[in-house]
Amino acid sequence: MKKTLLALIILLSLSVSVFSQEFIDIDMNDIESKTTDSLSYLYYPVLLDRFMAFDSTLSQDDFKYLYYGYVFTDMYNPYGGHELEEDFYDLYYDKEYEKAIELGNKIIQEDPINTKLLFKMLVCHHQQEDAVMADNYASLYYGLLTVVYFSGDGKSVETAFKVINVADEYEILSELGLQSAGQALIGTCDKLSIDQDSQEVEKGEKKIKELYFDVSLPFQYLNKQFEM
Repeated sequence: MKKTLLALIILLSLSVSVFSQEFIDIDMNDIESKTTDSLSYLYYPVLLDRFMAFDSTLSQDDFKYLYYGYVFTDMYNPYGGHELEEDFYDLYYDKEYEKAIELGNKIIQEDPINTKLLFKMLVCHHQQEDAVMADNYASLYYGLLTVVYFSGDGKSVETAFKVINVADEYEILSELGLQSAGQALIGTCDKLSIDQDSQEVEKGEKKIKELYFDVSLPFQYLNKQFEM
């Protein structure tokens, strides 16, 4: 897949110091209040219905509540995977795209905010020459990933990208064509060292040395499990 516009924007903001990025506000108290209120237009089941219907009117704000509001649902489990997910990836890598789509549709019903799976479904439909469904999945995937990107700039602990699971860190890296050369935990942040040798940059760009990801939400989930 060719590098996307989102990836180009991220690379530019990370490599050019004069770039000014405006972060979106991630207020988890507000997100919990609105996504769990059945009278709110941001009530999670309503948002999720729109998401699953590939609603083209979903805004960046809607995707923010979809992504971070997922942690307040019973479906959220950042340290577990769907029992059929490995079977899906086996079919995907064997290029059995039609069968993979059928299985992926079942998994998404129970784990909809799964960026890795959404991207693979995009590719499956692209390989099946179904441009409409490929575009639909692209809208969901990049809608969610854009929210993560605008949650910070990834340059420091204080401005780390805020993710709801570790897998999304690697979706960001994949989009940028980057490879991790090591990982260190700093408080509730993952610091990923970026491989320099495999990194390609345009003229005038600087290579990215490291990226920071805020993993406090998965940690909070884990703490709650230990308390039970």
